[in-house]
Amino acid sequence: MKRYLTLHPELEVSKELLKIINRLAHSDKNLFIEMYEQWTFKWDEFLKERSIDKKSGKSHFVYKKLRSAYLSIKRTMVWRAIY
Repeated sequence: MKRYLTLHPELEVSKELLKIINRLAHSDKNLFIEMYEQWTFKWDEFLKERSIDKKSGKSHFVYKKLRSAYLSIKRTMVWRAIY
């Protein structure tokens, strides 16, 4: 998950996610899930933001690495039966 985020992110959304990830080792399962769900709810529209390539006309997510980190956590929680 940290591979998708820098150690010193500039965006507030990335800073908050990094804090949640860093607290993973120091929190229990329920607290981590609660923090992650609150973060997801708060930044849901931001994570869905897309832009359109003028040449090809195709759309893509604006914050690819941030979405990758977000989805990586989500997949890992399901895979490890945290959820």
